Amino acid sequence: MDATGWAAIATGASAVVVGYQSWQTKRAADAARATANDAEETLSLARNSQASTERSVHYSQLVALEAARQRRDVRLPSLHIDTSTNPVRVFRVGVDGPEREPLSDASFRLPDDNDQKVMAMTTVTVRVGEGSPAVTLAYHGDLEPWARTPGSAGGDSPTVAAGESRDLRFSTTRTVEEWVAIADVREQGNPGPENSAMVVLSDLFDDGVIDRYELCMGGTPLHRRSPGDSLAVFDMSPTNALGWLPVAVSLTPGQRQYFVSKVANHELPSPSPWS
Repeated sequence: MDATGWAAIATGASAVVVGYQSWQTKRAADAARATANDAEETLSLARNSQASTERSVHYSQLVALEAARQRRDVRLPSLHIDTSTNPVRVFRVGVDGPEREPLSDASFRLPDDNDQKVMAMTTVTVRVGEGSPAVTLAYHGDLEPWARTPGSAGGDSPTVAAGESRDLRFSTTRTVEEWVAIADVREQGNPGPENSAMVVLSDLFDDGVIDRYELCMGGTPLHRRSPGDSLAVFDMSPTNALGWLPVAVSLTPGQRQYFVSKVANHELPSPSPWS
């Protein structure tokens, strides 16, 4: 065989070797990719399993906490807070003391009477139903005990038993100038400042609940006789000359707190919704 033949044989053998090496390299790469895909799939399954477990645990927590709240709700007393039965009354407050003179038909000259104090007052009744567990009563703001109705224990006792009630006096005292200023802004469509107070009711269980109710007194018993007039008149008609309720009291239920222990100030946890 001549040199050309041997060269052809060598070239062919070299091509076979290179081809075999390329095939082996591709085979190794395919195997590596397959292994990587298997590993990724295994990892994905593990992550999904972990997420599923976490969701299951979270759901179990929600169910347990909701059951705990329901157990506490069942023990709650039957309560009624009355803000509408008792009318709002208005008084002229003495300059040198707490003396009050009921206002029925009065007018005030501005600015001479600007500093005269006028009180709007009503009675809020907290009543516990018959056969219901007792509660303790607390309050914040311009509220004070007011023994006014028959059967009301009144006084400072914080515990209200089944069938009992407590009367609380809710009052707002402002100067004539301040009352008239509220009327001025109400004429412009704004409510003006309101006086807020808080009634706090707690059942007698350490692992019980505490409810808060917000009271608001808004409006004014005084307004100018006419826009820009220097004479302020007393007006407590159901719909006064300006077309709105003069003084109104509203009640808004607040947030209910659930406790593991009130003594330890340990609230029942509230997990955030699963996202």
